[in-house]
Amino acid sequence: MRVQLGATSLLVLLAACGGEAAPMLDQAGAAEGALAGDAGLFPMTIENACPGEGCSYGEWVACGPTDLYDEPGAEGPVGALEVGRRFEVTTGVMMIERPTVVLVTDSTKQTPWQPNSLTFAPGDTLMVLGYRGEGFFNALYGDTIVSTFVFWEWIDSGPQDTHTGTVLEEGAAAFWVAMMEAGEQLWINVNTSSVANPSSLSPDPAVCR
Repeated sequence: MRVQLGATSLLVLLAACGGEAAPMLDQAGAAEGALAGDAGLFPMTIENACPGEGCSYGEWVACGPTDLYDEPGAEGPVGALEVGRRFEVTTGVMMIERPTVVLVTDSTKQTPWQPNSLTFAPGDTLMVLGYRGEGFFNALYGDTIVSTFVFWEWIDSGPQDTHTGTVLEEGAAAFWVAMMEAGEQLWINVNTSSVANPSSLSPDPAVCR
């Protein structure tokens, strides 16, 4: 399954369901849109992706070994960038082999400080698709994609006794970015490369740390 992630929306392309497109999902806010069902959703490819706070395309820099591939998910590299090389990233994709599955263990608000937000009930499960920023994740809840504040164990999720969810299965995903080299579009697996990217929250160029 392929998901188009634009500047303000997610467009879910249900290729496995006759090619029908689901409604657009507002990426910037809490709007939610229905999917046709979760059968055949994974592996999932989210196009035009740039996960995390301040993530942006533009001029990146290779801080260590950086292999180049002819397409996302390719097994063998076709080249490499030298350390210190600056390059222009034009787009990115998130390839989700399987989502992180979270079990809700206590009644939980989708957004804790908004009383009228969606409530997850004990026994519910969420399939976490990826990080949005500011502690929010995109997740599949039933047949709907929602944006929820983290309530399970995570690097910045607070003390364990405050969690109202538990991870049943860790997911597997990789973020790939594209660049042009000698007129050819090549891809970099960000998960396995040492690269630095600029931040949309700062005017400073990308630097290796």
